[in-house]
Formats: sequence, C-alpha cells, structure tokens
Amino acid sequence: MKKTLLLFSVAAAMILAAAPLTEEKPLSQLPGARWGGTVAKPSKGQMLTPAKGKTVCFTYPIIYDESGKPKGTSWPRCNLSLPKNLRDWSRYDYFEFNIHTTFNRSDEEFLPVSIGIGGMKTRTLTSMNINNLRQNQWVKVSVPLRNMKKNELVRNIQFHLNARRYFPKDLLVLHLGDFKLVRLIEWQVKGFRMTAPAIFAGRTTLPVEFELLGPGNRYTLPFRIYSSKGGKVRDIKLTANRGFAYHTLSVGKLAPGKYTLAIFPDDKQKRNETPFEVIAPPWKN
Repeated sequence: MKKTLLLFSVAAAMILAAAPLTEEKPLSQLPGARWGGTVAKPSKGQMLTPAKGKTVCFTYPIIYDESGKPKGTSWPRCNLSLPKNLRDWSRYDYFEFNIHTTFNRSDEEFLPVSIGIGGMKTRTLTSMNINNLRQNQWVKVSVPLRNMKKNELVRNIQFHLNARRYFPKDLLVLHLGDFKLVRLIEWQVKGFRMTAPAIFAGRTTLPVEFELLGPGNRYTLPFRIYSSKGGKVRDIKLTANRGFAYHTLSVGKLAPGKYTLAIFPDDKQKRNETPFEVIAPPWKN
C-alpha cells in the first residue's frame, strides 16, 4: 500500500512539474488564407512544417529596369488582411510561427527578413527584424505582443525583405506555417542575472535584472540564497512589475564566500539561478 501511494505521489509530482506555462491558440487557417502582394507572390507551400503542418510559400523576385536599378521593388513585401474573427489579440503575449528560407545567393548566410503587425487605427502596432534566419533551415520565431495597444484590433500581418543591396535575378523564397497565438498562464522570468558578480561584505543588497512575464501586471517573486555547499541560507521575496527591469534585492548581511541566488527555487520548470560572491572589504571596519 505504501509503495502504491509513493508511486502515485511521484507520478502526481511529475504531472505538476510538467504543467504548461502557456496556452496556445493555433491559427491553422492562415497558411490557406488569401495573402497578397504586388512583388511577393504567395502560393500553396510544398513543404511541411516541423509540426507536419501546411505552409504558405512567398517568392520574392527582385526585378530590374534597363538602368540596372530595382524597378519599384526596393521593399518587396507580402501582406495578409486578417478576418474579423482573428483580429482580437489582446489576451495574448506572443505571435509565433515557423519559417524556412532559401536565397539564390550563396554569400548571404543570414537572411534579412522582417515582420510588421498593423492595427485598425495604428499603422504599425509592433514590428521585428528576424535576425536568426539561415538558408535551408527551419527557425521558430516568437514576436512579443506585450507592448502593443491592448485595446486595438489587429488589421494585418506583413513580411518584407530588408536586403541592403540587390542584384539581377535575386530570388528569396519563404515557407511559413505553425502560426499560433500564445498566452502566458504562469508567472516566469527570462534573462535573470546579477549585474555585478560580487559585492563587499557588509552590503545588504544584490543588484539583479530580469524580465518578468505572466498573466497580470505585478507579482511577488520567491528567491533563495544557497551556500557554496548547497545549503539554504535564507528565503527572500520581491514584488515586481511585469516587464524588464533592474532590481535591488534586500538580502541582509552575508559572510564572505561563494553563493548562488535562485528565483522560483522550488519550481523545476521556472527556476533560474546565478552565482555571486561576497568579498571581504579592503578596508578595516
């Protein structure tokens, strides 16, 4: 009986530890939507996404006139006007998709593609340069939405080419799919670190920075300081606003030595940690 209860407890703990931090709304109809563009030509993609989904294919040709200059194509782009039932993004934190790129020029390793999201009143609600695209590779792109006007409906999505130079017969081909909106349902942090690797003994605060993400505007975060041997030194709490910020964490007096500061220390999914050191000051007290 005890063994059965133990196995049940372990299984329950694993389920809790693996609970999702986000909620997703798939936009599976977007690959089949009516994309438009006078330069970029959309078509049904022949490739499948990493999730085995359908894709839309954009072909960006660079057309030259007789003088050798781009003929009205210095900013090749492709646009999708969203239907009414997909315009409300106010509850979501990210717009995500997978993208595969090819370019007929071998000298371009990273491809200059950008995305813009327009509103019903504001021309550009948010935009992002996608700087990690490499030829013949699938890349997951996550566009933050938290800085958009939450009360404004989304009008359109636009992809465009940002190459600094063009040559005759240039051709960029994009395959996109796995479109979805993502909402955070659990508080979490990104980019957690100490802004100084060491402090002098006698100082009672630690300088830290992180981005707080979650389903609200303000949250009280749990921290824990561990000794170099892994023992708990003390627990601390800090109330912070959502977003990226520098913070001063009150930790009390610490003896000289090496330590670890952990945030969400009891949650394996959300835990982040960073080492720091307390140094004896060069002056006498």
